[in-house]
Amino acid sequence: MPQPTNKLSQFWQDKSTNCFFKVDIIRCVRLTIFIFLLSFADQSFAQSSQIDSLKAILPTMKEDTSRVKLFIELGNKYRFLEIDSSFTYFHKAIELAEKIDAKGFEADALIDVGINHQIQGTYDSTKQYFQKSLEIASEMGDRKRISIYYAQNAGLYHDMGLYDSAVADYFKCLSMAKELSTESGQAWLYNRLGVVYYDQGLFDEAVRYYLKALEIREKQGDRWQMTVGYNNIGEMYRLQDMPDKALEYFKKALAIHEELKPYEDREHGSSLEEEWPKARNYLVIYI
Repeated sequence: MPQPTNKLSQFWQDKSTNCFFKVDIIRCVRLTIFIFLLSFADQSFAQSSQIDSLKAILPTMKEDTSRVKLFIELGNKYRFLEIDSSFTYFHKAIELAEKIDAKGFEADALIDVGINHQIQGTYDSTKQYFQKSLEIASEMGDRKRISIYYAQNAGLYHDMGLYDSAVADYFKCLSMAKELSTESGQAWLYNRLGVVYYDQGLFDEAVRYYLKALEIREKQGDRWQMTVGYNNIGEMYRLQDMPDKALEYFKKALAIHEELKPYEDREHGSSLEEEWPKARNYLVIYI
């Protein structure tokens, strides 16, 4: 008895052996891109070396904003290595920022402590630190930091499965990003909205916002993020049993992957190592 099949599997079966080979390449490319972005764990040796360098200059620094910034940087370096040490440096940043009245940096460090709690799943503590950061940013009238609060708080709601609240806060942040004319921020937010809709199974809405993000990335000529966009949109069409559309976007992602491999961007001459910080910053937009 023949095995049951859906439209997508039938599509692949109707194609030639060569197409199966291409499909395998595309699947591998999608997996490779994902693993590449997740591979920051393999950077632990480099991170440790950077931490040692930062700690070596710490005793020479005065108690000013430069020292606060260094504490925050150390907190971020330790986040995925030793989270207890990360907490320690963020709290040092908060204490010094309060002492020297560096309110902006205090707000930044409070957000970072909240993110650590979010990673640990202690959401009540996350909310408390995010709220403290918002209060400071609001007192300062700092629109950029207020927008950061809404972005982070939306991510928290998303983690908690409170999708409507997540969408509402992302739109608040998006409004501020447009006000501040930050195109990259807008693209990031459109992607985040796409992920929220994806998690609810609302694939048409997810595609709508992924396309908005992609439009900005294409305008910017950001090849790495265009690959992300093509891949995400292709996946949405795959999940909706629209193989022709899925293959169209996966091929676009594959073309850029081929252009950038093996370890350098042939057009711009930048290595993967040089592009890594940018890729890591956008890890959250992968689904």
